[in-house]
Amino acid sequence: MKQLIKEYINNPGKLEKLYHDDKAAFKSGFEEVSSEIAETDLYRYWKARLDYSKTPDKIKSINLPDIIILISSCLIAALLIREVELTVAKYLPVYVIWILFVVFAFPLILSPLRQFA
Repeated sequence: MKQLIKEYINNPGKLEKLYHDDKAAFKSGFEEVSSEIAETDLYRYWKARLDYSKTPDKIKSINLPDIIILISSCLIAALLIREVELTVAKYLPVYVIWILFVVFAFPLILSPLRQFA
């Protein structure tokens, strides 16, 4: 596989076929020849493609404190909306706007603070 990768480094179609034929062998062979073909554009493309699965995804990084903040924000918003319903109906849209602002701003305000924790 190593020899085939070096041979087809300037032929993207052949490299794609090699990759689909045996992905594991292609990845290991690619790592072995990386020092010899590092200056080519296709090497940088394949390196990014093969290493993409190794990078953590932002969506997967939701953790328990984020969920707790979200649930507490929803509860606070629900309580505030319930209190607003008891007041005069003509002021309801103004209160809802402020409540939604607080609910969406609360996690944004806390996110920079969590970096230092």
